Amino acid sequence: MMTSEQKILLSVLADFVNNRPSKTINDFDEEKLFCLAKSQCVDGILYYQTHINSAFISFNNTIFNATNQQKLIDGLHNEFKNHSIPFMVFKGMEIAKYYSMPQLRSMGDIDILFHQKDKVKASEIIESFGFAYQRSPDGKEAAKPTDHEWIYFKNDFEIEIHHRLLYNTPANELSHIAYTDKAWEYSLSDDGICYHLEPEFQFIYTLLHLRKHFLYSGVNVRFFLDLAIMIKNAQMDWENIRQTLSELNILAFAKQCFLLIDNWFDISCPLTPEKSDNEFIKHAAELILNGNSMSDKEVIQNNRYLNTFKKEKTTSFGKIKMTFLSVFPPYSRIKERYTKIEALGIFGYFILPLMWLHRGIESVAQYSAGGVLKLFIKPITLNKEMEKREEILKKWGL
Repeated sequence: MMTSEQKILLSVLADFVNNRPSKTINDFDEEKLFCLAKSQCVDGILYYQTHINSAFISFNNTIFNATNQQKLIDGLHNEFKNHSIPFMVFKGMEIAKYYSMPQLRSMGDIDILFHQKDKVKASEIIESFGFAYQRSPDGKEAAKPTDHEWIYFKNDFEIEIHHRLLYNTPANELSHIAYTDKAWEYSLSDDGICYHLEPEFQFIYTLLHLRKHFLYSGVNVRFFLDLAIMIKNAQMDWENIRQTLSELNILAFAKQCFLLIDNWFDISCPLTPEKSDNEFIKHAAELILNGNSMSDKEVIQNNRYLNTFKKEKTTSFGKIKMTFLSVFPPYSRIKERYTKIEALGIFGYFILPLMWLHRGIESVAQYSAGGVLKLFIKPITLNKEMEKREEILKKWGL
């Protein structure tokens, strides 16, 4: 059963989605309500709708952060234009434009998409703005992976530069990666430099991004709020969306999300199932409003293995294979961590044992010997977690 604070928060968010004032709220614990809103990344909206004192600083910080991020993007835009480098801001900053007050869409990092050929030059421009590439735990500059994001920091700002929207990880299907790799084909630009995803593509990508987080690190209410606001405010071709979701084999998952969104935010999505499912809505509320898996490293690590097992089939051989690959990853994975060995060509294969040794020493230093052993044998010890998780995934149409 939901607490009074959980019910109040969902009611407040429904008011925000529908552009209506929230009623005066009574009989609640203000500190609990604020902490709940903060954990769900909607504390700025809580103050905007209710003006409760504990959320005032969060409201100011949300506005201040959004304003400074936009100034930064405007400055980068000018530099990218001077160097003829097309770019596309996506995720939070792109979804924010569908909000009635974009500054209230809380954001952490800034995600920017480039063509792969422009990635190095774009990174140099970002560094010219005072950003530094991420550091490894020992303080040295981390290696830049060939097929993942590059992360830059400056004070409270974080920029991730990408050349694709989804990467080849166990949580992402190859068909989903292939679809999102067409992002440039489904984007629009006023100046040939700054591009924006078309609404339908943005909506479908947001669902795919939600699915990835659901399978990997957990989700919060803000993921569903983003979808609700797009359903409410964006002009979209719903038949096109339905067909694409079906082709990507996530229509069942999407419909469960829409069922929840309609119930929580008092809107009506054209693709929501006609029959309600109160048991699922109760389950989803408990999972999302009470959960803290987004910051739980052990949960994330477990999910990483479980996502792989879901693809590999959970056979005894599969478990042995995963354990072996945990200790001795293949060249294709090693070169993402040690990018310089690619320059050695075929000779890079001959120094794999050295890379395995270095990786083992590094892991012991980070986790302790016992922690590393637990990490390596985890594929053999996850049977019960796998069964429990499969039940949850079935409820969500996955």
